[in-house]
Amino acid sequence: WGSGYRNRVAELEQEVRSLQAEIATGQDLYENYTLPSGGINRLSIQSKRSHKLCPSRCNAYFGFKTFREVKRIIYAGFDMRHKEPTAELLKQGLTQYEKCLIGLMYLESGLTQEQIGHIFDRDRTVISKIVTTWVPKWGRVGRDLSILPFIDKHTIDKLESHKFKKLGLEKVAYLIDGKDFKTDTNRTDRVVNCAQQSSKVNHSAFRIITWGLPFGLTFEHTNGFLGRAGEKKLVRLWAENGRLVLPPGYCGIGDKGFQGTAGYYANCNTVLCPAFLWQGIQFDKEQISHSLEMAQGRYSIETFYSFVTNRKCFSQTILPRYVFHHFDSMNDWAHGRANLYQPLQTPTNYPNYCKHGKRSMLDLYIHVNYDRIVARLDTLKREHGIEPNLS
Repeated sequence: WGSGYRNRVAELEQEVRSLQAEIATGQDLYENYTLPSGGINRLSIQSKRSHKLCPSRCNAYFGFKTFREVKRIIYAGFDMRHKEPTAELLKQGLTQYEKCLIGLMYLESGLTQEQIGHIFDRDRTVISKIVTTWVPKWGRVGRDLSILPFIDKHTIDKLESHKFKKLGLEKVAYLIDGKDFKTDTNRTDRVVNCAQQSSKVNHSAFRIITWGLPFGLTFEHTNGFLGRAGEKKLVRLWAENGRLVLPPGYCGIGDKGFQGTAGYYANCNTVLCPAFLWQGIQFDKEQISHSLEMAQGRYSIETFYSFVTNRKCFSQTILPRYVFHHFDSMNDWAHGRANLYQPLQTPTNYPNYCKHGKRSMLDLYIHVNYDRIVARLDTLKREHGIEPNLS
């Protein structure tokens, strides 16, 4: 019994030493994988430590300045918490959190599915299935951030632009503009081919319309339509479906493509447009002054569109056919992400808001409507049994 016991103790000691060596090797592997010098890989791309040592990496791959912001948007949108990766992760399949990151990376990094697969050590077909599942989910998050309720007299007055008031443009409820995204041309269907043609960009395109408040926040946008669809027709379609209920007595600002659309709105909200020459007659002084005010007023919506097109998913000059089925999700996410920028104009009632440097347009909207948002969530919980994520 004595010798057998000693032999067993020796075996266990040897096993312990082997395990300790394996742990040390795994720790070394983790250290190497998460250091910036180790390059981009499955561990470093989701390591808080790695992003802290290389801050620019997060913006390049996820479109946010810090990984903390990425973790917050994932928690708010999907109720998933981040766990610092370990070497054991390399022996497992992709987690839900990693799949969520892949969806965001596809929208924000401009990488192809094959390149993302190289980072996560997976085949392109696997990444393709993940993208097909998670891009629409990120699109729904973007839609929640950009299709906003409570666009009424209270919100509009509270968020009135100081610049608009200075220009004499009061009671402006919305800015409206359209955007055409060039696309590949469908060569197999003549009807679709003709319907794609946009007179605005002289190319096949998808067309969208966006409505926003003067200080920069967008609160409504259309889905993507083929480029032949008229801007006025799209406004009418959205209004007929109850999407454009604005308070009476307020107006909007748009270009000539939206002239004469006031009758489509539930409360006949007039659209102010710049003056246009008719039969070669020159502008008089009042018309020039009016056009200048309209042009200055439309600055916000034009700049907002630059935020939308800055998303890497729209970085290609001509959108290829393989992203057509993702266009609405990309559009929704781009609008929602743009609402997370700082205000484009200073609100009259919040002159010091922009000085903080980290508060977004959506933050201010929530601040103004906080009580009503909480009441709406309480109603959902009480009547439908939905447990809302207050993030």
